[in-house]
Parts: sequence; C-alpha cells; structure tokens
Amino acid sequence: MSHRTCVAVLLVSLSAVTDVYAQQATIVGTVEDESGLVLPGVTVTAVDPSTGLTLVAVTDGSGQYRVQSVLPGTYNLTAELPGFATVVLTDVELLVGQNATLDVTMGLATVQETVTVTGEAPLIDFQQADVGGNVDRRQMDMIPISGRNWMELTMLVKGVTNNTVGNTPGIDQLSRFQLNLDGQEITQQTSVTSFGQPGMSRDAIAEYEVITDMFDVTQGRSAELQVNAITKSGTNDTSGTFYGYFRDDRFNAADPFTGEVLPYENQQIGGTLGGPIIQDRVHYFFSYEREREPGTTVVSPNALAGQIMSFSTPIERDAVMGRTDFQLTSRNRLSVRGNYYRQNRPQDLFGSSSSHPSRMSKRPTWSAFGQANWTHVTEGNLLHELKVGYYQFWWVWEPVVPTPEYRFPGLTVGAPWNYYEEIRHGKSPFRYDLSGVNGSHAWKVGAEYLHGRDWGEWRARERGQYLFTELPHDIADRVPLELWNQPGRWDFSGLDSIVEGSIGRLPRATSTTCRGRCSRPGSATPGRSAIGSR
Repeated sequence: MSHRTCVAVLLVSLSAVTDVYAQQATIVGTVEDESGLVLPGVTVTAVDPSTGLTLVAVTDGSGQYRVQSVLPGTYNLTAELPGFATVVLTDVELLVGQNATLDVTMGLATVQETVTVTGEAPLIDFQQADVGGNVDRRQMDMIPISGRNWMELTMLVKGVTNNTVGNTPGIDQLSRFQLNLDGQEITQQTSVTSFGQPGMSRDAIAEYEVITDMFDVTQGRSAELQVNAITKSGTNDTSGTFYGYFRDDRFNAADPFTGEVLPYENQQIGGTLGGPIIQDRVHYFFSYEREREPGTTVVSPNALAGQIMSFSTPIERDAVMGRTDFQLTSRNRLSVRGNYYRQNRPQDLFGSSSSHPSRMSKRPTWSAFGQANWTHVTEGNLLHELKVGYYQFWWVWEPVVPTPEYRFPGLTVGAPWNYYEEIRHGKSPFRYDLSGVNGSHAWKVGAEYLHGRDWGEWRARERGQYLFTELPHDIADRVPLELWNQPGRWDFSGLDSIVEGSIGRLPRATSTTCRGRCSRPGSATPGRSAIGSR
C-alpha cells in the first residue's frame, strides 16, 4: 500500500477587467433619465419568480449598478426611484457563466405608474473574453441522445471538433480537461483509462458551459478545455418526473456489411422530485437513475479451435443527486449538494473475445462528492464567496476465478497477475473569493487550497505466474472452455520442461519436480509468492 499527499495553493488577483464567476453570472448596466443624465440611488432588484430568489443592487454616483452572484435562470428586473416611474424588465434569461448588460431609462412620474419592458439577454456577452458556448436548459430537455450521455451535447459548441464523446469531450489527456460542477472541481486525475470521469444522470444537470479557449485564471488546471455544469434545483412548485428509456436489438437495422443485427439491450429508469421546504426561502431537489445493460460476450480463443461459449457480461449503473438551497436573506445564500455514482461489472472479460474466460474479473467503480457554497453581498456591494467540498473515486479489480496466471504463446489462462487491485483518489478543495467594483473596473482576489491523496492496494503475482516457452498441442483438452471456472480440473501435468520462468509452483496434483527449470534470474523462489505494491 502506498500513500501520496499533494497540496496546491492558488492566489488570484484581477484588476481592470470585468468579473467572471464561472458557474454564476452578473447583471450590470447604467440607469439614466429621459434627458440622458445618470441617476444615482436607484434600487435595482432581480427576482427569479420560480424560486423567489431576490438580489438587490443600488446605482452609484455614475448611475451604474451591478447585480452579482446571479444563478443561471430567468429573472424579472425592477428599477425604482422616488419621483420616477418604476421600470420592470421581464424574462431576462442568463445562462451558465453569462453576463448581461442591461441599461435602463426612467421617466418622471406624475402618478404612480409602472413601465414593463420585455428583456432578453444580449446575444453577445461583452463582459467576457473566453471562447466557447452554452448548452442551455431547453437543449438539455428537448434534444434526444442515444444513451442519454449529457456530455455528448458538447459537440454543439463551437471549438469542439471531435465526432464522438465518452465521459470527456474528446480529450484523452487529463491535463487538457477540467470538469467543474456547481463551481467545484471534480475531475478524476488518477486514471482516465481504467475509470474515467464521474457519472451523473442527464436529468440531474440543468445546463452547462463549454470553454475551449481564454478561460480565466481562476479556473486553471487545464490546458485546453473547461466544462462548467450546474445541477438542477427546486422551485416554489412541487414537481417531479418518472422516466424509462429502453433499447433493444429487435428495433435495430441489420449491419450493412454482415447483414446481421448486432445484439444489444439497455434499460434506463429513474425520476426526479423537487419543490419548496419554505416558500421563497428553502428548496430541495432529488434525482435517481438506474441503468442496466445485460451484455453478452462470445468467447472463441484461436488456440482452442472449435470451442465456443457465450457469457453474460452485464453492466449496472446507479446515479443519485440531492441538493438543498437556502435563501437566508436578500444578501446571503447557501447551497448544499451531494452526488453518488456506482458502476458494477460483476463478470467482465477485459480484453478481447479471444481471451480465455478464466481471465474474467469483477470491476466495480464508485464516486462520491459533496459541496457547500455560501455567498454574501455586503452593503458596499462587496461579494464574498466560500466553497468547501470533497470528492473521491475508487475502483476494484478482482478475479472471478482466483487462480495463478499461466501464460502460453498465443493463450493465457487464469486470473490476471496484477489482480487484486484497489485504487482510491480523494481531493478536498477549499476556496474563498472577494470581489468588488472600483469605478468602471471590477476586481477579484481569492485563495484556493487543494488537498489531494491517492492510496490503494496492489497484490501483484500473489497467486503465482507461470511462463511457458511453447503452446502444447493438446491445450484444448487441458483447459477446455467448459471447465473455465473449475481450475482443479485443469491439466498441467508433464509441462515442467517448457516452463521458462515462474513465481510459485505448478499445482501439485498435476505437476512433477521442476528439475531446476521453474525459476529464472530475477523471479521469486519456487513455492513462494511475490507481492508488489505501489
């Protein structure tokens, strides 16, 4: 077993640029009267009618206002000043990471009156210099995707040129990709090939932003691409969904080359529920999804000519997400969220169909992460943001048939030599940001502390490994497919003369004395096991 602890600290200071909040947005603008004179002291209030979320700002001496820490959604904006007609801008939509500039003109009011204007977020965001695009809520809800992998919608964003997406947007190097959920880094940094990135139900993700270039320094730790996603939250209306998506090869067309329908089956069921705990103040949201893919692998090793068997190799996945949002005051907001994901492969033939089925393994993987976000806006329009979180990934590779590994030229029998293996990766991010405005400039300073740790267990060659110089002509009778999980009936008698090297000893029931051929320089003493660790 080994342990590794890494700590990274990031200090950021931004001057003469407009503020960028990754998962949040900002509404800025200038308020003038009908003659073009600026109006200080105007109260500007942004309200999300679905949740009652209320954010307040006041114009300064130059008539400018700034509504900060705005969660993505649709808002109604109200500008009020005694002696002037109240102006209401409705349906102002903000996406993840988007900033809106909304200037307001107010006229004198001789009687109490309100002017209502239908507002729209600008097509071009002048507040940011990054390159990328958004996948909004309508696209998430309405665009069908085979397999329902929400990350595949990144192909709609400019700058993403790959044709296929797995659990990263076409990025094969961890240093080139960063996934952020509700402002928290959750990228798995240990092994992209054996595990990948955390699984989340498409119905738990509200929308997300993909930045392909010029992302700000506060995001960092990526050389090419950032994905900023936000989870769904509850509203003042209690609502939920229940769904099922089923795929079956009976509805598939035949392969144009072979003329046969390739076998396939997949089922996904799940649901969501959200609503108010306290109207306009506290809301909850919960989602659960289970996926089952009962696959089949047909095995026919070339060395066992004429022998063929089919095996059930199912995949099961569970994804859970819960979130609670607290609107403490118009200037204080708290959000708490937790996710859990499990993928189970109880019988997986890792490799190819030409492998001996005794090499099958159990390969469960898990991920869990949680976060708490607190934001506070002071009377002087200073924005305090505190984010605390934790996430962990772990996976286990364990043989179905715990035997030694017998490696012949052209055929390997028995459990892989490097199983059992258990690896865990955990990280605790803590981040604080302070933002403010000085005239026409915005500034931001903050600190981030990352505490990471990798640990695990690797029992290399603990069951033994045997290397043979040639493949016996009767190998099909010695390890037939039908006895793949009955190692006590395998026959290795008379093979000592072709053993090139070994760790351990051939089964006593079928072996003779090694006559000095069982080990080679650098291998373990016959009869003992070598245990490696990392």
